Amino acid sequence: MRTIVIADGLTKEFLSREQPFAASPTNVGGAEIDRLLGRGKAYGKGPLPTCLRALAEEGQPGSAPRLIELRGAGPVLEILDPVLAQAKVLASASNVIPWQELWGEISPEDAGGESGLRFLVIGCHTEGRILALASYLRNVLGYAEVAVCPHLVGSATQEAHFAALRHNLPSSGVRVLLDLREVAEYAGLHPAALASLDCRPPEILPRATRDALAEPQRRILEMLCLNWTRAEVRPLAGGFSGSLLLLANGWKGRARTEPMVLKVDNFAQMRRELDGYHQVKDFFGKHVPTFGYPVAAGDSIGVGMELAAMEGSPRTLQDAFEEADSDERLNRFLTRLDKSLALLVEKLYRNTRETTWVVPYRTFGLHAEK
Repeated sequence: MRTIVIADGLTKEFLSREQPFAASPTNVGGAEIDRLLGRGKAYGKGPLPTCLRALAEEGQPGSAPRLIELRGAGPVLEILDPVLAQAKVLASASNVIPWQELWGEISPEDAGGESGLRFLVIGCHTEGRILALASYLRNVLGYAEVAVCPHLVGSATQEAHFAALRHNLPSSGVRVLLDLREVAEYAGLHPAALASLDCRPPEILPRATRDALAEPQRRILEMLCLNWTRAEVRPLAGGFSGSLLLLANGWKGRARTEPMVLKVDNFAQMRRELDGYHQVKDFFGKHVPTFGYPVAAGDSIGVGMELAAMEGSPRTLQDAFEEADSDERLNRFLTRLDKSLALLVEKLYRNTRETTWVVPYRTFGLHAEK
């Protein structure tokens, strides 16, 4: 199967630190430029230029990837100019993708969409033109094999970048390749072509926990922790629905991040919990965790819950209950339980006192049917 690589947003307007390009609203910023192109002495050796060189030089005979670049009016980066010189360049006006010209370049190789073509979309911005290109190829033109890689796309807005990779692209049927070794295999390159770059999914530790996960669960955790280098997880008590409930401590290199609770469950159960969360989140403010975009794999869905309003090591009421092996600890647990119930009652009744269409216990599922 032959791969066509479509590159967009590789000009100085997007990826240059020079003025006035660095001040452009479309520029992805210094941190993203370093991540994609390489930092300091490693500039030009990052994943994006390394992958482009491999695509141009390392293709297997008879199946070498074909590179198509959509290029605006801005100048090309000097470090990318040699490899992009071999690309088929299509002029692209600002905010307008040249669909007819692109289709004209693809269709001679395409016999009704069944010609064995696959596509890899790279460049900037992840939640903008990259999402538009990949989704159009997958859902309008109907190609079954369309992929992106987090290490080969970037954005000026980190939250939008991760939201697209975790939620929007997968829900559009676009594959998200988390490892550059997967990209090499996907594009028909030699396995060692991208081996020099340590661009892999976040490492889930301890290994015993990771190895015990089903493949969809592992994939969901890797996607939820995509912005980390590694995640150290431990099970949390309280997952009585058969779900996977974990406390994750994240690391970016040697720096530790804020902890996050990860939950993975079957579709029906998580749908109920997500619906309930969105129903009450505006009433409780900082007293409820912040849910991120859901990530789906197989029949499971997972969410990350940020505990920004908590201090210290997050603990559950279940933890406190199981440790209540003395009068002092039992009193501590009862105090916490009283505070939790008081918060629930106060918030619910304060926000429903002036309304006649909300019955708190029934609306939020706190009643017991007889």
